[in-house]
This record gives sequence, structure tokens and C-alpha cells, in this order.
Amino acid sequence: MSFIGQYLQFLKPEKRVPKAQMKQGNIYRIVRYGGDTTRGINARYVFVIGRVVDKGQIKIHCIKINEVRPPALINLLRELRDTSKKIKDYTDLASLLKSFDKEGKRLFEGFIKNNRAVYSYKLGNYRTYFLEKLQYVSEVVLETEEIGKLLNIDFNESAQKVIKEDRSEND
Repeated sequence: MSFIGQYLQFLKPEKRVPKAQMKQGNIYRIVRYGGDTTRGINARYVFVIGRVVDKGQIKIHCIKINEVRPPALINLLRELRDTSKKIKDYTDLASLLKSFDKEGKRLFEGFIKNNRAVYSYKLGNYRTYFLEKLQYVSEVVLETEEIGKLLNIDFNESAQKVIKEDRSEND
């Protein structure tokens, strides 16, 4: 079952990116792969795990999130969030997440492999794409407020601190 209809509430806007700039930890929509074009509810939305060079070809390892329930993906992103990175430093989803090896082995083994809500044989959602066959890729660029809501990030960290200090002085 595809959950794209639910994802489209927050997986917007998008911007086209060169395929070589696909980064671990970001969500992308793959419109054209090889000669295959998919759009609308059939579009491939993927969470990039890592990049591997195999026999001279670059492969992008991903989880296709179309079949993953949105709350499961959001919980995974919350687990992957690096709390030392602040919302003001947000440039893309990867900029707020923990760093992993570029192949993504630690990410997959530690957070995805045993998370049946995100990855399982039944879902059949592990994907490998050859970089050279990717023809049209869009990065999902979430609004700062939206990413804050999804990851439970407090926008006014400094303002909250000031309010707390003021209250303690007046009490």
C-alpha cells in the first residue's frame, strides 16, 4: 500500500538536483530512472542510506518510503537527529542528522535493518540505483517550520531560555 498521499502533505517543496549531489540522509523523488518515468502517486520517494562504488559503478542505496507509514519514517528521523545541530543551521534534512560512513553500513545496521516499520522483506522497499541511470532527481526541501514540527525542534531555544530566566528572577 502506498502512503504517498499522506507524505505529500509535508514532502514539498522540491528542487531538481544533479544526481552526483545526492546525499546520505536526504529524501529524493526519482522521476526518471533509465527509460522509466514515474509521476504522481507512482513516483519513487527514497531516503538515501549510502553510496558505494562496485566494479567501477556508483550505486546509491536507499529505502523507498512509498510503502512506509509516515509516522514510522518520522520516528526514524527523530532517532537519527543530531541534537547538537541547531535548526538555524538547517540547509537540508541531512544537515540535522547524525553523520555516518558514506557507504551507510552503520546507518543501515544500527537504525534501519531491525526497524520492521521502515524496512522489511514484506515491504520490499530496499532499493539500489546506478548513478549513471538516474536522469531526473528532485530533493525534497522541507520548510524550516515543517522540519521543526516533524522532528520536535524548538525554534525559539534562546527565547525560551530568556523566558525561563525571567520567570525565575520574578518568583
